[in-house]
Formats: sequence, C-alpha cells, structure tokens
Amino acid sequence: MTISYDTTSASVWGSCELFGEETDGPHLTEGHSKDHRPDLKQFMTELLCVDMGIPIFGQILDGNASDKESNHRILKSIASLMKEHGLGEGAFIYIADSAMVTTKNLAAPGHTRFISRLPATFSVCDTSIHEAVDRAQWIEIGSLNEVPDSRRRPAASCQAAESTVTIGTGLLSSIPMHWTSMTSSCVLSPEKTKAPPERRRRVFLYS
Repeated sequence: MTISYDTTSASVWGSCELFGEETDGPHLTEGHSKDHRPDLKQFMTELLCVDMGIPIFGQILDGNASDKESNHRILKSIASLMKEHGLGEGAFIYIADSAMVTTKNLAAPGHTRFISRLPATFSVCDTSIHEAVDRAQWIEIGSLNEVPDSRRRPAASCQAAESTVTIGTGLLSSIPMHWTSMTSSCVLSPEKTKAPPERRRRVFLYS
C-alpha cells in the first residue's frame, strides 16, 4: 500500500485581526505562497492519503508552516497513525515531495519505506544524474501519461537508471537508500527545451 502526504496554501484577504499571533489555532500570516500570491496572508492545509487518494488524516496549519518540519512531524508519528488503521511497519510506502528529503527527515523514517524527489540542493543529485548518463544503461519504462496522447501532444516515453546513494554521515549513511534517475524523450530532443540536460532529468530517492 502507498500513502501520500502533501501540503498546500490557501490565500485570504480582508480583515484578519481576529486570527493573529495571540489567538489559539492556526495563524493567518505571510508564508511561501503556492498559488503565487505573496501579497496575501494565508493558512496551510496538510493531507495524508492512502491508495486512490482516500484521506485518512489532515489538519490546518499556520500560514508560515515549513513543509520540511511538517514532514518530520508526520514521519515521527506515522507508525502510530497507520497502526490505528491496521497497518504495521513495512506494510506501506510513504510518498512525499522533495521537502521530505533533509538529513533530519531521512534519519526519522526508521523502517518506513519511502519515495521522494531528491532536491538539486544535494550534491549527490547532480552526481547521480551524471553517473546515469555516463553509464547509459537506461531501463525502458514507456509512457506514464494518465490521459491518451494525441498528435498535437504526444506522451513522452520515459527511461530510468538505478543505483545506490549515501547521504550524510554516521547513522544516516548506514540506511540503505537507492535512487532512480528519470528521463524522457524530450531529453533526447534538445531543441524542444532550453534547459540544460542535467535539469531535464529528475532523481527520485527511495528506501
């Protein structure tokens, strides 16, 4: 079973004095606006879903809540959360965006398996991409498009390469982690994009 976690922001406008720092509950305040409205105050919502997008946990957060800290909080409590639904360790895979990948968060899962995108801020991201390109041993995956392709918008054909990676030192480096570098047919046609080749690939981390 897979479970996915994500947060999003909701912008507000008008008078917000009743929901300032001195009140209980989530605070309406400035934060990273995911709907590109940094001029407005906001609150955050988080949602944990199981297969087919069925929500099992969610709540409202402060407008300036950190995705990295939210992931850490969920990772620390996920075992007990899933136990309430009859799932023990190893019975599920935690899926989250790149905010999950910090040295602090990677040390938190324990025996929880996960899939996330490795941020380019980690030097091993570029190293993994160049390693995959140099090896040139791509695994053909095919189209991952959820809707039928058309003549005007043909679906990209995807390929992947896998290996292991070490992030951090000490306890963290002893946790087995693997990466998959994903590429698509658009990478093989540089004229379709102005982005450099290493930025047209994504690295996904899993354990």
